[in-house]
Amino acid sequence: LVGSEMCIRDSLSSSTLSYRNEVQESKWQLNLNHGSIDMDFRSLDIFTHPAKIREDRIGIQGRLERRINQHIRGQAGLQAYDGFATYQGAWLHEYYQQRYGLFGYDQVDPYGLLGNVGSRWEYTPGSGYLQASVSRLHQRIAPGAEFEGHLTLGNTRLNTTLVNLSSENILSQRVKTRVDLGITDTTGRKLRYTLAGFVNHAVSENWVIRSTLSWTGESPGFNAYIGGLTAEYPITDAFLISLSGRYYQDSGEIEDSLLFSAAAPGIETIQFGIGFRYQREHASAKLFIAPYTSRYEPIGRGTEFFGQLYQDRNWILLQLAYSWEF
Repeated sequence: LVGSEMCIRDSLSSSTLSYRNEVQESKWQLNLNHGSIDMDFRSLDIFTHPAKIREDRIGIQGRLERRINQHIRGQAGLQAYDGFATYQGAWLHEYYQQRYGLFGYDQVDPYGLLGNVGSRWEYTPGSGYLQASVSRLHQRIAPGAEFEGHLTLGNTRLNTTLVNLSSENILSQRVKTRVDLGITDTTGRKLRYTLAGFVNHAVSENWVIRSTLSWTGESPGFNAYIGGLTAEYPITDAFLISLSGRYYQDSGEIEDSLLFSAAAPGIETIQFGIGFRYQREHASAKLFIAPYTSRYEPIGRGTEFFGQLYQDRNWILLQLAYSWEF
C-alpha cells in the first residue's frame, strides 16, 4: 500500500506465510506475519523536526478446529504480534517522543496478545450453520500525551473483549448469505456494535457477484458504514478476472479524556480495483491492483499539529497471493 500527497511518500506492507493441515477430525493452521511502515514524518509543531521513520511488525497465529459430533465443531486460536499495528499509532508515537521526550515520554515497544474460543453448529449440514466465538485481546500501545505543567499520559494498555455471532445459509443453488453480529468492549470506551451482511450470487454460469454491507456504532456518536461489490468472470477454465469497488465512511474517532486530543476526524474512502486469478487443481495465484483515495473532514481546533497525519491521500493498493495444496 503506497500513498502520496504534497510530495510526501508513505508505504505500508504486509506479508503472510500460512500452512494448513487436516488430520482425522481436526483442522489446524499456522500463520507467520510481517508488516512494515515507512513514512516521512512532519508536523507544524516547532518542537518537532522531519524524520524518516520505519517500523516493523512480526506476528504468529495458530488456529485449531475439531469436530465434536456430526453437527458441532469446536474452535480455538492464539495470536501474538510485536510492533505497531497501525500507521496512526507509529506516527503519534514519533510525535510524542519528539515533543515530550525531555519530560518523560519514554520509548514504547507495542505488542498484542489475542486468544479466542468458539463453536460452530451445522443445523443443516452443508447449507446452514450458526457460529459463536469469544475473543480476548491485550495490547500495549503508545499513549497519547499532553503537558500543562506536568506530563499527562493516556492509556498504555488496552484490554478488549469481542463477542461474535454469525450465520451462513445457502438459500438456493445460486445464492449464499452470511450475517455477522459483533459486540466489542475496550478499556475506557463504550460498547461498540457491528452488524454486517454478505451475499454471494451466481448471476449466470459465468458471472459471480459478491456484495457486503456493514454498520458499526458506538456511543456517544460514532458511526461507520462499509459497502462493497465484486464481480468475477472466468476468461478460461483456469483464468478469472474480477472488478471491485469499496466505500467506507465514518464520523471520526471519539475523543479521549485528554484535553489535547489526537482523535481522527471523520473520513471517507473510495476504492476501485481489478484482480486476476489463475487456478489449477492444486495451486492458485492472484494479483489485485486498486487506486485508493482517503478524504478527511477538517480537523478541530487545537489539533493542527496532526494535519499531516490526517491529510487527504491517494494510495495504490497491490496484493499478491499464491497457494499450493499438497
